[in-house]
Amino acid sequence: MSYNKSQVLTDNINAIRTAFLLQSENRTANREEKSILEKYSGFGGLKCILDTRPVEEWPASEKMLFPLVEELKQVIKENSDSESTAESFYRSLKNSVLTAFYTPEQIVKTIGKQLENSTKGNIDYMLDPSSGNGVFLNFTEGKVHRTAYEKDLLTGLILSAKEPGTEVRVEGFENLPEMEEGIYDLVMSNIPFGTVKVYDYSYQKGNAIKMMATNTLHNYFFVKGLDAVKEGGLVVYITTRGVADSPSNKEIRRYLMQNANLISTIRLTDDLFTQTGGIEVGSDLIILQKNTQKRQLSYDEKLFIGSREDNPITPNNYVNNPIELHYLGIPYAGTNQYGKAVTKFKSNDTTYSTLSELLQRDFDQKFNLELYLKHSYLGKSVTGDEQKSVTGEKLVSLGDLFNLPEEKPEPIETFEKVTDEVMTNEWLMEHYKPGTFVLYRDRVGTMEYNEKRVLGFIPATYLTRNEQCVMKDYIHVRDDYYRLFDFEKDTQTESRTLRDKLNDSYDYFVSQHEGLRESASSIIMSDNLSSDILPLERYENGERIKADVFFEPVAFSKKVTETLTCDEALASSLNLYGCVDWSHLEERTGLDDNQIQAELKGKIYYNPTTYQWEHSGSMLSGNVYRKIAEIKPYLTTRPERAHDIQNTLNALEEVKPKPIPFNELDFNLGERWIPQELYSGFASELFGVETAITYTSASDSFLVKMKEYSSAANSLYGINYQMNAEEIMNNALQNTFPQITKTVYIDGEKKTVVDTESTQLAASKVQDIQDKFIDWLNNRPDEVKLSLADMYNERFNCFVRPDYDGSCQTFPGLSFDKFDYKDLYPSQKDCIWMLKQNGGGIADHEVLRP
Repeated sequence: MSYNKSQVLTDNINAIRTAFLLQSENRTANREEKSILEKYSGFGGLKCILDTRPVEEWPASEKMLFPLVEELKQVIKENSDSESTAESFYRSLKNSVLTAFYTPEQIVKTIGKQLENSTKGNIDYMLDPSSGNGVFLNFTEGKVHRTAYEKDLLTGLILSAKEPGTEVRVEGFENLPEMEEGIYDLVMSNIPFGTVKVYDYSYQKGNAIKMMATNTLHNYFFVKGLDAVKEGGLVVYITTRGVADSPSNKEIRRYLMQNANLISTIRLTDDLFTQTGGIEVGSDLIILQKNTQKRQLSYDEKLFIGSREDNPITPNNYVNNPIELHYLGIPYAGTNQYGKAVTKFKSNDTTYSTLSELLQRDFDQKFNLELYLKHSYLGKSVTGDEQKSVTGEKLVSLGDLFNLPEEKPEPIETFEKVTDEVMTNEWLMEHYKPGTFVLYRDRVGTMEYNEKRVLGFIPATYLTRNEQCVMKDYIHVRDDYYRLFDFEKDTQTESRTLRDKLNDSYDYFVSQHEGLRESASSIIMSDNLSSDILPLERYENGERIKADVFFEPVAFSKKVTETLTCDEALASSLNLYGCVDWSHLEERTGLDDNQIQAELKGKIYYNPTTYQWEHSGSMLSGNVYRKIAEIKPYLTTRPERAHDIQNTLNALEEVKPKPIPFNELDFNLGERWIPQELYSGFASELFGVETAITYTSASDSFLVKMKEYSSAANSLYGINYQMNAEEIMNNALQNTFPQITKTVYIDGEKKTVVDTESTQLAASKVQDIQDKFIDWLNNRPDEVKLSLADMYNERFNCFVRPDYDGSCQTFPGLSFDKFDYKDLYPSQKDCIWMLKQNGGGIADHEVLRP
């Protein structure tokens, strides 16, 4: 069945009206109303709601939708308490147009059936981070606690009404509470895609890959999804092919493979969304099983990381692997939205049966049920007369093997809600998260949520008596470390009392169980905070050595009273803080503000936008044009600092790159930075009739529209009845050459073939228009050329490369005992300084010996 825009829009309006009614009456939907809500399919194929022009200017094929769009606006307005609320609803809908393509139910049911079979039905907590119409929430009929995120306000309203048993959160996935990380068995969705930056505070520092992931929606959802699932949990996403194919995503793929097992990657057909969204779009099904403790990558995982544009089937090496099938449908040659040749895939009669077969093959070969069940919700106990292995065989105890007396386990205890007093005074809630081992009433267990999201305690009755003793002493060490570190970090003062307590806890642990990394390491590593604690000791020549935190503060540097020169104090400030810290300069030099400024003239500059002084290497680099534009207004708004601001502006003007004149620039028709008015003027003069050219950045496309029909223009630049002048101009702007086809009869059978003559003629006219634009541009008045050159220089010739000088840094405690040199090379220091100034990163360059 083809996509009917009118019917889809009508169904969506009825669903929105029904959801508003249920909200106002504060009740759940009856059977008839739920049937209406089920028909909601989003606005991914309805770009008409973005059109703000009068109906007269709408395309003929869309005009019949105009009354429905007006009805949609009216329904929203009637059910909003203010104009601003109505505008928020409608703006939210419009923002979803480019990504709201909902998944066919049969795909979800096929995936869900495999998940149930492979996990033996052990799915307790499921999260859908981009729920849409909620099709993934119904992947199973089993009893599962479902949580759904949906950013679109109206879709979230409908989802809440349609899925009363689901915890629906009308907000972005980035708002997932940190306490919920690592608790979900399954994260499953058709995730959004695009180069839209996501702001996630927890990803803005520390891990460079996580910071990188926030630059694109699809990469972010993968990394965040892995954080959300438990160890051994599953991330199941339908996503854009760019995740697997794009060379720029290689480091993201590497991160995913280092922290998860690749279960399956299946290239889906391009016509998957034609019935639900009226669009052809390439997508993949990618399934991962979280495994942060893995030691090496499999052959398939190494293949998945790589991609090559010249692969015969798909760029991704794993999907392209000719030995195994990793795609659905029938491959055929096609082009993408940029006119580039790509392989596409078309559905056939066996598409869904093939999907089922591929999923079963991949799960049978790669899914680790033991890893999945090992980290299941701890409140869940095994029932029955005898426990069995994942293969169904009876488990044999050590007592049975060696004829030892049977050790009766403690009775299994259940979830216990803890008091607020414990969470305030005893538990370190800033560090604890679900699955963390804790002490409660002198018992060892884990902190967990129950099915009602109440925080509580699960006794670890599965631990032996010895293991419980180990964990109890380990928890004392861990929590004493956190208390010491947090206190010294927050107060910037040393605490001998807390440090002595940490030493006592650690020394007692060693006296009872040896080191943290020795006989007790296996049980300690089951705590999800152990990665912070194991580095408290290290081994050199077989000797256990305590870390520095046992002897001195590591959260801050102790103050030194030695007086320094201004240059030395500046180097010290950059070394310790990575910036110009004025209080540090005053304290270490003993000079006042004016004296320091005079001594460091030309080395530091005042930045009025941040109210801070900056080192010359930072201030006099980057986009200097933008910095000048941002700083200049402060001359009048901050007159008390006018002298310092003017010095900064003078220095920026001196380092500006030399402007490139117009006659040395190389222009091309269709460059996105050139004003649309210039393109419109060129087209109007070329066609001899007023022509408007507009560019839409969201879809990276041009629209060419002549105000009135011109037979002369179409005769000169069109291709008979096959392409008009506007279409040829559009191809010239996009720098694509159209392929024109014709219908012929071969042996009585109707076939479509390339019209070689027309295709070559179109290519020559595209090239002719592009050449004419350059000639036309060279004949513009001088003021137009000067303006265009200025625009180019301000946009592209505006960057000054930073000079990263890391000579100011010191690295106390860095050992060179095993090397033939006693200090880092200058190139290494410069690289480290670059990473510190840019908030982290990945360096791959040759080390240059001095």
